[in-house]
Amino acid sequence: MHCGVSGQGVLALQGSFREHMAMLQQVPGVEVVEVRTQEDLAAVAGLIIPGGESTTMALVAERWGLIPALRSFAGEGRPIWGTCAGMIFLAERAEGGLCGVACKAVMLPVMIERHHPDLQHVLCNIACHA
Repeated sequence: MHCGVSGQGVLALQGSFREHMAMLQQVPGVEVVEVRTQEDLAAVAGLIIPGGESTTMALVAERWGLIPALRSFAGEGRPIWGTCAGMIFLAERAEGGLCGVACKAVMLPVMIERHHPDLQHVLCNIACHA
């Protein structure tokens, strides 16, 4: 662990950060921190990037100057977990979307397939037959 850091951060720029924080607050002994600034990020041991809208999340992170800090955080080996849009935000490449915007952080050397056609077909069938 890095000196002077504790707690689990949740990137609170957009998306389901409140839901992630609520679940983490139920875990005994876990301090949960909303991460909105470079200073917030520097103060946490790990980070969760929640689901939401990856392009919006990336644009806000860029506007607020968080992209370099997020890259440094990852480069230091601190744990980062992305769910849904959070994973797209972390990915090096994303198929089926505007990766030039969404993949600005590039902290994970993976390719994500957004809006997979088979999944869209399944979801449509569920919605249409419900």
